[in-house]
Amino acid sequence: SLQCYTCKELTPVQECLKIENCTETENICKTTIYSLEDVYPHTGVSTVTKMCSSVCEPSDVDGIGMTHPVSCCNSDLCNVDDAASLG
Repeated sequence: SLQCYTCKELTPVQECLKIENCTETENICKTTIYSLEDVYPHTGVSTVTKMCSSVCEPSDVDGIGMTHPVSCCNSDLCNVDDAASLG
């Protein structure tokens, strides 16, 4: 089965290292990136939630508004550092 890094609570991206074996119906690793200020004001730390998912709607990172960018991928442990790629 697919393996994804998983942290259900808001976690600094470099600390989200728990590996979960997804169920048969969960074939996507979903990562949601939150703004730096949500948890650690002024430190420049990205916080994320990550999980196995059966549904994932990637967000347009160029969109303006209060949305939290979501990234989706479907290979083992592919969601290791999605936050970094979004700058």
